[in-house]
Amino acid sequence: MRKIFKPLSVAIMCLFICIFASGCQFINNGYTSNNGGDNPNSIVASQSVKFATNDEENPALLSLPDAYEKVARTSVAIEMGEGTSVSSGSGVIVDVENSGNDVYIITCHHVISGGGAITVYVADEEYEYYNDDYTFTGMIGPQIYSDVAVTLVGGDNVSDIAVIKMDLDKPALSGKKLSVDKIQKAFVVADDHDVRVLDTIFAIGNPLGELPGSATAGEVSRLERDVLVSEVGNMTLMQISVLTNPGNSGGGLYNLYGELIGITNAGNTEYDGINFAIPAELENGNGFVSIASQLISTATTTNYGYVSGRWNIGITVTSETFKGTSYVKIASVVEGGNAGLSGVEAGFYIEALSWKGETVAITPSNFANYAGLMRTELKKGDSFTLHLLKANGFLTTSIERTVNIVIDDFIFCDTGL
Repeated sequence: MRKIFKPLSVAIMCLFICIFASGCQFINNGYTSNNGGDNPNSIVASQSVKFATNDEENPALLSLPDAYEKVARTSVAIEMGEGTSVSSGSGVIVDVENSGNDVYIITCHHVISGGGAITVYVADEEYEYYNDDYTFTGMIGPQIYSDVAVTLVGGDNVSDIAVIKMDLDKPALSGKKLSVDKIQKAFVVADDHDVRVLDTIFAIGNPLGELPGSATAGEVSRLERDVLVSEVGNMTLMQISVLTNPGNSGGGLYNLYGELIGITNAGNTEYDGINFAIPAELENGNGFVSIASQLISTATTTNYGYVSGRWNIGITVTSETFKGTSYVKIASVVEGGNAGLSGVEAGFYIEALSWKGETVAITPSNFANYAGLMRTELKKGDSFTLHLLKANGFLTTSIERTVNIVIDDFIFCDTGL
């Protein structure tokens, strides 16, 4: 479990917090700006995808037990991997208009970003999990899978939001098909139900990856708290006192109207009552409603959904020393991705990058900064150039190559860049 550091006083006492999944990341102090590089005006939620809100006229606040019963079955448990290599998380089923037999589940990007086999456990009508009639399996990877029940719609590392889909036209683990009316879906918080500090709220999730459907209650501690998450960047999250644990990531956070107000994703491992969730809406565009809407609306049968202004190039990289100099080395290339389609090959070192009329020497220390900036500013049709170097066998000569990468439609959340 990696850690998050946040200053608590002038003496800078350290508070240890972690992302709630087995593939953890850490969050740093809150003295940073909102999500770096994103222009809120360039991130516009699709008008063609709408999440249902409570259509009751003047709904009353419920007791905690009643609110829990209203949404208990909207929570799912998620397992990634097989055999002895399994990580766990949570998700929440949301009501998407005109979805037919497709069931959409919001979770955290870091829950599913490793790819591979995925299993989704839905609570049955007795609130029980691990019922094979309500268990669905699938695959997440660098291609679109059409022959499995559970697939990736799209993932966004910046907001830590991902959407997966269950196709109920395909059978559950038992071999039976489940009717969509057997699924309970969550309503997103209505505009007129403002979330306020000290509101009573509760979370449902899968702590430790072994306790699906666990509910804990608490209050909103702060509506927006700026934190820095390694491998994600600057995030604005809702601070909550609700007790959450590893495995809760991706689970729903609800108010006493029984409305979904957040997606739990981070928390403190050393002190109680200091945890975090991704809010429904944020001024910087990274609330789960906007991000999930874009991921769903842009997904096609041949491409994963994406968030406007954030494009994956399609490579993973490592740092390696060659002839006494440290380089960024291309470790792998995603088949069919932007880099692969442009002719990039694994094994080359990145010497320099040309973009917007400037050429910059690339080193392991500055690569992440340029990569993050480009991910937020590149748009479809844009291009940039990589200046590459590769050793020519055991000889002292080198192979040099210049590759112009054009941003195409292929998007996959786990390409490294």
